[in-house]
Amino acid sequence: MTLSSAEQVKDRVERYAAFYELLPEASRDAQLREHLMTYYQGWYAWAGEVLAPSGMGGETDTRRSTRSGQFASILLDGIFMQMVVAAPDFDLEAALQDARRTLRYLLGPETADRGQHL
Repeated sequence: MTLSSAEQVKDRVERYAAFYELLPEASRDAQLREHLMTYYQGWYAWAGEVLAPSGMGGETDTRRSTRSGQFASILLDGIFMQMVVAAPDFDLEAALQDARRTLRYLLGPETADRGQHL
C-alpha cells in the first residue's frame, strides 16, 4: 500500500471536505450513521485486502488484515481531520512519515521482506 504524498493528501482532503462535515451529523442522525457505518465497513474490507501480505490466509490472518484496515482508516482519517482543522504548525509530511513507520511496524517483516512501499 502506498500512503500518498502531502500534495495528494491535501487534494483528497479538499475533495472529501463535505464528507468530513457530515461526520458530526452522524451522531445525531441514525440513518446517516447507518450509511456511514456501511461506507466504513467497505473501506475496512478494502484496506484489509490491500494491507494483507500475499499468501495470507486463515481466520487469524483475516482478523489481522481487518484490524490493519481499521487502523489505517483511523490513522488516515485522523490525518485528514488535522488537515481540515490544522494549526499553522501542523507538519503533514512528518505525519505521513509517522503513519508509514507505524504501518510498516504493524505489518511486520513480511512487508519489509517484499520491499513494498507504504
